Amino acid sequence: MQIVENWSRVRGRVESWTPPSAEAPGLLRVHVTHVAPVRTSGGRQFPNLLDESTGETVSVQVPQRAADALTVTVGKDIELDVRRGRNGFFAGRHHMKGSEGAEGQ
Repeated sequence: MQIVENWSRVRGRVESWTPPSAEAPGLLRVHVTHVAPVRTSGGRQFPNLLDESTGETVSVQVPQRAADALTVTVGKDIELDVRRGRNGFFAGRHHMKGSEGAEGQ
């Protein structure tokens, strides 16, 4: 299997959130309502491997450094950049924001 750097901007409703611990990354379950491409700093578009995830619920692993940039509220909307890896989905720190109107998001 060839590994390709890929990123997708995922928007959706938070179904559950387990914050990261010293032993494991956090786990964010999001019901996806919209997926958009992510562009590089040079304007190229990363491959969007989550394009067909709209309407599905995905589980995203969130490392501590990415979780530090994010406020998560179950039941609220969230937008973040996600990549597909060999063992699931992973959040990046590139772009993350919680629901509009939520304090600290």
